[in-house]
Amino acid sequence: MVVVGAGLAGATIAALSAGRGYRVRVLDNGGRAGNSGAEALPAGVHSVLEELGLREQIVAAGARRSEYAVLDWGNGSAPWRSPVTGPGSYDHGYHVDYAALVELIRRRAGELGATLEPSVTVTGPVVSNDVVTGVYVRDRGSDDGTHRIPARFVVDASGEDRVIAGGFGDRVSDPASTRHVHRTRLSPEQATGEPEVFHTEAQADGALWRWVLPCADYVEVGQLRRPEQDRDSTCTVWTPWSSQRIAGPGWLAVGDAAGVSDPLFLSPATVALLAAQAAAEMLHSVLSGLADGVEMSARYVDAYTETLRCTREFAAFCLDPSRQRQTEAELVRDLTGMLNSREFGPALGRTRRALEGNGPLFDCECPEGPLVSALEMPLPRG
Repeated sequence: MVVVGAGLAGATIAALSAGRGYRVRVLDNGGRAGNSGAEALPAGVHSVLEELGLREQIVAAGARRSEYAVLDWGNGSAPWRSPVTGPGSYDHGYHVDYAALVELIRRRAGELGATLEPSVTVTGPVVSNDVVTGVYVRDRGSDDGTHRIPARFVVDASGEDRVIAGGFGDRVSDPASTRHVHRTRLSPEQATGEPEVFHTEAQADGALWRWVLPCADYVEVGQLRRPEQDRDSTCTVWTPWSSQRIAGPGWLAVGDAAGVSDPLFLSPATVALLAAQAAAEMLHSVLSGLADGVEMSARYVDAYTETLRCTREFAAFCLDPSRQRQTEAELVRDLTGMLNSREFGPALGRTRRALEGNGPLFDCECPEGPLVSALEMPLPRG
């Protein structure tokens, strides 16, 4: 198996697959591995960490215990406070530095037998009779052009580069939903707030969202702004998008290579970890001969596409400026309506169970179809 990209999704699926006994080769161009800030992970990630044998190591790597998520809609009502809980001993999540988390899982992938080649540029898929059978690569600093690396299966975890997925379809984006992201690091002594709480709040008539995320060595204070009200060129520009194709014969995309949908409420690292776990399980079923590859690929596409769609819709619900003008009762009414709707209700209910650790993000072997990833929905106090 070849994995393109050694970011969080790529490192995770490489480690999980190597742990199942597969020969895994990870090809990475040495670029930046995604987010440079902090992430809030819910209790559901314990299942991935446990399978990788990293539940204790993540704390040693600087992760901080997370017990509550607080969401302030900015409407004058009391903020909504949700415990980060799961089954059994999964009674907490983590606040973690993204780069440290990636490095931790990369090392574990190597310990489990995956090979990481950090200076290789993958230029595209090798396709034979509509089946991906490998990748074309160019070694850094080489004048020898490209050569082929054969693979029984190729995983595209190359992020926005979409090295494999880009060969089968365009990127579909929503520029109207673009936001500017600003991150600032404070020392723990400089910051205020509860040390085990991820706090988000709406400000300035919904045009600005602010968050505070305490990690072990620093506290991240971030802002999400509408671009028309932000002229700061130092920001990171975020736009939701998805790949037209996220899987096919001999390949699949995972993590940001499949798409991104939520700029704030659901940690991209959570999606990457849980989607990689689900993808690794599907790959095992296909590569071991337990399931039909064409059928499983179609189910993977349905499941992941629905994940991205519903995550995007829930983020849009929360970011709608009209929420700041709603009363507590109106917010509860609209949120309940979405959760009980035929379009979103069953999927969002299963999603929350996944985030709590009560099931996979999606199960490609389940005939009921997709499970969906979305915001871990806070509950009103009282």
